[in-house]
Amino acid sequence: MRRRIRRSGMLCAAFLVALWRAPLEAGAPKEVTARWEELAPLVEKREIETVLANGVHIRGRAEQVLPEALVVEIKRTSDPNLVPKGRTRVARESVSVLTVRWKRPLARILLPAALFFLGQAAWSGVSAAAGREPGEAEAYVATLLWTIAGYGIGDVVDRRRLTIRIVASLASPGLYSVIRSEGKDNE
Repeated sequence: MRRRIRRSGMLCAAFLVALWRAPLEAGAPKEVTARWEELAPLVEKREIETVLANGVHIRGRAEQVLPEALVVEIKRTSDPNLVPKGRTRVARESVSVLTVRWKRPLARILLPAALFFLGQAAWSGVSAAAGREPGEAEAYVATLLWTIAGYGIGDVVDRRRLTIRIVASLASPGLYSVIRSEGKDNE
């Protein structure tokens, strides 16, 4: 009887470790490079964080990308005297790297439901292995804890981050074609 409890406990522990490692491996921040003109679809209406050229760390929601600035609803700032909370224009020159954060809802929906049923099955298995009838209150608490754990794990799995490095853009397309043609003449 003890072997059954140990095996089921080890199986549950292995399952939880696999679930806990998945977000660490899959949730690594991705990094892209983009010109300022390409920034709007990547950051508008999303949560961002960055360290400005003057050393101030800001976090907030990017509202709009203008040719000369980024309009941000700042929620957190490391120096409220230099960059206050609220709607602020952040100069284009002071931003070189942005981190965009968002969440997907899939794992936060599926994991609590899956762990609810897993919790019920585990509690029934533990009670049967102990040779007694599972109590309703105990089963309710066990399944509630498994469901909360499922939501917590799903929340970690659903977090996404994208680091954007802003690169300098050429002044005009005509300039690029002149540079390319001069390069061909030299060869």
